[in-house]
Amino acid sequence: MDRKTVASIFLFVTLCCATVLKAQDGYHRLTNLPHVYISTFDGKDVTSNTNEVYARLYVVDEADVVTAYDSIAIRGRGNSTWNLKKKPYRIKFKNKTRFLGPDRANAKKWTLLANHGDKTMIRNALASYIGELCGQTFTPAAKFVDLTLNGDYRGCYQISDQIEVRKKRVDVEEGGYLLEADGFCDFFYDGNGWWTAQGVPMTIHYPDKESLKPQQLDDIQKYISNFETRLFSWNYTDPNEGYRAWVDSTSLVSWYLASEITGNPDFLWSMYCYKEREDNHLFFGLMWDYDIAFNNDRRLNGSDPVHRLMAEVGYPNNGLVNWLKRMWSDPWFQRLVYRNYSVLYKQGLEDKLISAIDSLDVLLQQSQELNYQKWDINTSTLGEVVLFSTYEAYMDDLRQYVSERVETLFQIFSKRCSPNDTGMSRVRSVDMDYVLAYDAEGQRLHFGADDLLRLTFIVSVYDGAGHLVLQFPASQGASVVNLPPGLYVVTWKDSGRHAVKLRLKSK
Repeated sequence: MDRKTVASIFLFVTLCCATVLKAQDGYHRLTNLPHVYISTFDGKDVTSNTNEVYARLYVVDEADVVTAYDSIAIRGRGNSTWNLKKKPYRIKFKNKTRFLGPDRANAKKWTLLANHGDKTMIRNALASYIGELCGQTFTPAAKFVDLTLNGDYRGCYQISDQIEVRKKRVDVEEGGYLLEADGFCDFFYDGNGWWTAQGVPMTIHYPDKESLKPQQLDDIQKYISNFETRLFSWNYTDPNEGYRAWVDSTSLVSWYLASEITGNPDFLWSMYCYKEREDNHLFFGLMWDYDIAFNNDRRLNGSDPVHRLMAEVGYPNNGLVNWLKRMWSDPWFQRLVYRNYSVLYKQGLEDKLISAIDSLDVLLQQSQELNYQKWDINTSTLGEVVLFSTYEAYMDDLRQYVSERVETLFQIFSKRCSPNDTGMSRVRSVDMDYVLAYDAEGQRLHFGADDLLRLTFIVSVYDGAGHLVLQFPASQGASVVNLPPGLYVVTWKDSGRHAVKLRLKSK
């Protein structure tokens, strides 16, 4: 973004609620990054993550234009991160403000992430980028700045969104819900949450507690209960009667893949989801809080978090783990994961992530040097796996993780998501391998392939007497729940005619 564009954005931001000033002594950039100056009215430090204090805020942008906000509220934020030396903050404007320009939210609340437990300071930003690549509808902003509070330089910070229902954040219309499967629900339960039958602690973030009506609480509890019942029913793999009809598959797979690529050990401890008004689908995911992701948590050291799925070695919210295990037992979910990851992999996922790391490395060079004059670079703050004496060593370690992780996931998904059931036959086509599989538990025939859309032929199923009993598109598969047990012949024409004998078993 050039200087004129940045300057025009900040000018647009301040028409109603701030004043644009000329650069002046006391308000200038210390590095190539924008600089945020905050001065509390009483001159005292921000010491609470619950009680707000009032302050003035000045932003010096990349074009050295100073924008003044006369009155904001500021408090600390975070749980474990609030106890670290470099504090994270939440700021609140008097009026809705496009603090990061017209492409981001128009909102009062914004966060200043310290990223103190992450020596690269880019894990949250990289996670947002991965969320975009995977197809998440909302990913938090990642604008890096230098911060001075009451005349004291505090370091390199990241301006980001507050998780809330709002346009260009979580854009849920009135009548919808924003939920969190929250591992802390048992400790902070205050009337806006409940435990599902499978032991998932659910918290309602929208509507908020003050606005939530008893009927709304009852409605969303019944909805989640019905979804969970379908997920654990005997015919859960049925595309109409099972859970599939209740999930938005795009957000489900994007949330899962982003969680595995980042190696986020908390993704089954805290999982956001939402439901739109008059839409029966459950939407999955928001990318949030990745300080300990990307192999940055020594508590996982003995579990090989680089080469194993986070679904197996991450921190369990046990009921949510049961949800995911159940989905993993469904060939449809397996194919969904493999197919979507294969596309990312073949489109150069590793190169894209390394390029993003390189770009952020260049962007933060000046700021990180100043930051680590203030804060120790080789002192553990949040249980990091490794400690180095240089910033580049941390960035190289992150690059190595990304390279290994991208390849590891491709190998895991290729193995686990290729059907391997009794009653399966492998057929070699002209330019690809694909597999016809019979899922005896789900009583379903389906094909496994790199690209299901490639499978454009029609499949025919004949009983032992030679009668045609079923036809279906190869790209979709079909339920055989209504066919009696016995020997069948499955035929199709694709680069020649193929016939496979399958014995369908009773469930």
